[in-house]
Amino acid sequence: MTLALATLRALADRVIDDDSLHGDPVNQRLPLRDGAPFDARDTWRSGCPAEAALGEMATAALRMLMAEGATVHVLPGTCGFDRGCAWVELSDRTDAGELLLALGLTQPEQNADWCGR
Repeated sequence: MTLALATLRALADRVIDDDSLHGDPVNQRLPLRDGAPFDARDTWRSGCPAEAALGEMATAALRMLMAEGATVHVLPGTCGFDRGCAWVELSDRTDAGELLLALGLTQPEQNADWCGR
């Protein structure tokens, strides 16, 4: 299932961080197209100032990418933390998560240690 453009623009405004969207009726966790998880820096419960700053950059990047045109593919099931699953395909058919990984804004694992503890 894909979401309508109006819904997509509303979701772009509801990006929590670059691996989560506030959704209606359920929040969405964003795995990669193949279902593999990736981890964003937390923006609301950061472990250190560097994580918070990079989380804000990643969140802004995903918002910008989605506003330029994307398709949100809602997947069956849940992806943890009582969230649904969805992945974001950009207008050039790139997986948004893969691009964020390539830019170094995410890590290819869940619950990564961003502060080097």
